[in-house]
Amino acid sequence: YRFFRDTTAEEVTEKILDESLNVYNKYADQMKKSDLNIHELYTLASIIQYESGLPEDMKKIAGVFYNRMETDMPLQSSVTVCYALDITQDDNWQACEMNPTFDSPYNTYMYGGLPPGPIENPGSEAINAVLNPAKHDYYYFMADVYGDGTVYYAKTLEEHEANVDKYLR
Repeated sequence: YRFFRDTTAEEVTEKILDESLNVYNKYADQMKKSDLNIHELYTLASIIQYESGLPEDMKKIAGVFYNRMETDMPLQSSVTVCYALDITQDDNWQACEMNPTFDSPYNTYMYGGLPPGPIENPGSEAINAVLNPAKHDYYYFMADVYGDGTVYYAKTLEEHEANVDKYLR
């Protein structure tokens, strides 16, 4: 969103709520047909929104999370740790990656399933990704945060660790 400096908190809130309602209305029929309830949809979409910088990756990332949920595998999303850490200290993305044991109900390394609620306000692309995830056999992904941000997907933990070694270490 873009706002003028003299925009009031009320005007900002109204704009965000209006846009959220527009996104909801756009997908309301699909949401009613989903196996996830509205709270779960928005929670998962918020994680996807935070995880992905590009709309074309959102559906693949959604597919990864659905694959994990279908097999009772933890989501293990570092952005949920980021959200938990933001509550108590400065935002530092490296801290998210290095604190998988930070105790919070939002920590999807420590607690199974979806966290208690959304970690940010998801946009239209993230909602669409949750409703129309890519179908694939990937269970892992990571972004090349030191390079061009390309997201690499893997079917096995071994493949994922090789990606991490190649692009992050």
